[in-house]
Amino acid sequence: YGNSTGDQVIEKVDSGFYEKIQEKINSNLFSSQTLLSNNYYDVIFLVQKSSNNQDNKDKLENLLQEKGATQIHKAKMLSFVTASVPLDIILDLAQYDYINKIGDGQQTLGLLGHTDKRNHGVYFTNLYETKEMINANDVDHYGTGVNIAIFDNGASGTHPDLHHLITHEVVCDDNECRNNNHSSQDHGTSQVGIIAGSGLSNSQMKGISPNVGLFDLLIGTAEESNVLDLINALDYSLLHGVNVVNISLFSDICDGSSIISIIIDEAIDEGMLVVTAIGNGNGYDQTISDDSPRIPYVLNTACGTNTISVGALDAEGKIWDRTTFSDRNDYSSIGPTYDGRIKPEITTPGANVYVHDLSDDLYSWHTGTSHAAPFVSGAAGILLDAKKQLSALEIKSLLLLGAKWDPQNIIPEIFTAKKYDELQLDSSRTVSEDKIYDAINSYGFGILNVQHSLQYLENSHIIRDSIQPHHYSKDYTFTVTEQKQIKIILSWLKHPINSISNIDESFDYISDLNLELYNYDSNLIQSSVSTIQNNEFIILPSLPDGEYTIKVIPGLLSTLDNVEYFTIASTEPITPVHSNISPDAIAPTLDFRVDDFLSYPIPLSGID
Repeated sequence: YGNSTGDQVIEKVDSGFYEKIQEKINSNLFSSQTLLSNNYYDVIFLVQKSSNNQDNKDKLENLLQEKGATQIHKAKMLSFVTASVPLDIILDLAQYDYINKIGDGQQTLGLLGHTDKRNHGVYFTNLYETKEMINANDVDHYGTGVNIAIFDNGASGTHPDLHHLITHEVVCDDNECRNNNHSSQDHGTSQVGIIAGSGLSNSQMKGISPNVGLFDLLIGTAEESNVLDLINALDYSLLHGVNVVNISLFSDICDGSSIISIIIDEAIDEGMLVVTAIGNGNGYDQTISDDSPRIPYVLNTACGTNTISVGALDAEGKIWDRTTFSDRNDYSSIGPTYDGRIKPEITTPGANVYVHDLSDDLYSWHTGTSHAAPFVSGAAGILLDAKKQLSALEIKSLLLLGAKWDPQNIIPEIFTAKKYDELQLDSSRTVSEDKIYDAINSYGFGILNVQHSLQYLENSHIIRDSIQPHHYSKDYTFTVTEQKQIKIILSWLKHPINSISNIDESFDYISDLNLELYNYDSNLIQSSVSTIQNNEFIILPSLPDGEYTIKVIPGLLSTLDNVEYFTIASTEPITPVHSNISPDAIAPTLDFRVDDFLSYPIPLSGID
């Protein structure tokens, strides 16, 4: 055992899973039919990283074998171990310090959005029209050399527009992922068609990124899947060189620290972008009136700090809400997350979109955020085709930078992450402020604009960098010569796997960086200092001509070697200046036990 306390043991167990195990234990104690030790449950263990990424996984494997666990599986790339574990020892295992989190491997997954009919309301007529809304037609890049994995219920490789497009057909279940021909369903077929449909049967139905290599991963079976299958699929995808993962599956509502969210974030830290559907609200409910307010309902699969969660728009470019259709009242989920972060990050068409399926007509109308996410995955493929060295964090930053901010034109011209936090915490918001808050929770950073994101790929609009405690700031300059909107976005990685679990609060600490903007006279003109968001941002209507300085300032660094990797993106080309080093302005860091833990370096190539 380590020295984790009782409260910390409970913290380590996913929300709801602790209670589920206790309930099963209690029910078995009063049952004469089965011995408790003969009852097994599929469990996910998240371990701390060490100098050798396998060390703690090997240690846990040996422990589980001693305790009588079966079907033990160690991830090859990520920091988890899964096993079928006797019920009576699951909670005891949380007392070992090298185990950071314990999750429910049997938690089921569902599909987000599936209707094979046109809902009563506005609709798209083809994919060309749909791509026009996100400025994705007439691009010069098509995803060549990029691998995208679709986690779903199976796609049809025999559809005329999808024939020979799927390069890897894989089944992930029973603790393994293996090459295997599998069944095809409408839902998975739609995801593949949106991303890479060839348009052979209908030129108006070409996908957004038709040259990508497609990994069609059936998660579980066509009828049933669970979280264990999903995380094994993530590990498989990293191992086999997948660049982008598209997930339109869900487990439960986001609580800010679920094991699935943490593992998805680790996959992103390792360089693989993950795009997910944010969710379809709390489902269709005939007992709820169409004018009832939408409640925040971000799903665990969309909850990760750097996961790009995607909301759905209708054919008029408006967010899909309870009033969009007369025959259903579910909606594109809104944020914030349980812990107050902005979700979704971005929005694309997803309501009454005309997409590929298995019908005799080859296409039909479908609605759901499931059908919004693939447009973003395809857009990521386009950016990677244009510049292969892009990191997952850079792709995310470019997509957010290029998005059409404030589609409803109701957000104040000057806005920051800090201002959003203030709105969120204000219990006496005015009607006008409520509308602003609702707009951000609905659209995030706005509507995907592929051409704009491509434009920002050139001429130093985005820089990848790192910062350490001895840096007072990392500085970048830009020059304004014309009046136009200015957007500056700062994003950084998350390293909860490297944090320790026996500190006073939750182990899941995240670095906090701050963003400041100074004019040519060195006067502070705007700042974004949020302790909640993982994207600091400053949005201004314009600035007077002249030179300006952006400062990235470390607030808290939580990685073991006290280095945080980040991207700084701006609508104006930026130039790195120098690092301001001041021994009197050291960033606070967490009190790690360096002899026990070693940071896992993030491979970053092609730094600007």
